[in-house]
Amino acid sequence: MKRAYLIPLLVFVGSVALSLSTSLPSVAASFSGRVVDELGVPVSGVTVVLLPQQTETDETGAFSMTDVAPSSVTNLMLLPVHRAEYEIRAVEIEGVTFYSESELYHHWSDNRFPIAIEPGADVKDVEITVRLRMRIRGRVLSADGTPLRSKVIDFEINQRSTDGRRRSSNSGPRSLDAEGYFVEYVDEPAYYTMIVGHQGPSAESEEILLEDGQRFDGLVLTLRDDPNEQSPSKVVVKPVFKPALLAGPKPPVKPKA
Repeated sequence: MKRAYLIPLLVFVGSVALSLSTSLPSVAASFSGRVVDELGVPVSGVTVVLLPQQTETDETGAFSMTDVAPSSVTNLMLLPVHRAEYEIRAVEIEGVTFYSESELYHHWSDNRFPIAIEPGADVKDVEITVRLRMRIRGRVLSADGTPLRSKVIDFEINQRSTDGRRRSSNSGPRSLDAEGYFVEYVDEPAYYTMIVGHQGPSAESEEILLEDGQRFDGLVLTLRDDPNEQSPSKVVVKPVFKPALLAGPKPPVKPKA
């Protein structure tokens, strides 16, 4: 199988898209294939978009779109943009596989795969490999321990790179669900800190390290009037990470002669 990387695809979008369009047979205006995880297991319920068409994978991971509007370059994506549960790791088209490399997170955080399809082309047997996106899932509690249900809170996430060279911050309103939970998707390994507030009281998490492919679903933040007040609720749940892809068993170690 031929192997290609997303570095030339990102830099030379025009030339790569052109090579794809000229290599595809012109039969019918359609685009079909399947979505699998990194173990090759079909993934159902994923919304695949080839603008402006979209469809959802069935129980076998299969998808199909007809009457695809031709364009010079369009985007193959997963919905909802920025909030999709899965991220694209590789796309295989006619034996050529394009891989998403870890150092390109900042280019591919929105799950867009540029592709060109010539008018009347029949593109089939496309295989899209995905994995669960990295995320932090937390719950916000009032001072009395009850969940802050269906409220809009002030939310801030601070990020520090694992080598300590880069820092970034993003803030804004965030809606909690009916049980007081929020989900924050992240795009790269780093240290993360969450700060939440609602009508005065606030809470701040301890720094959480997420490594490649990891998820942290056990964050609990209890709002306090005094931000300096020490509260065990900051660390109610120990960081039990849920990897998006489980590694296989390690081979036994041979005894030294």
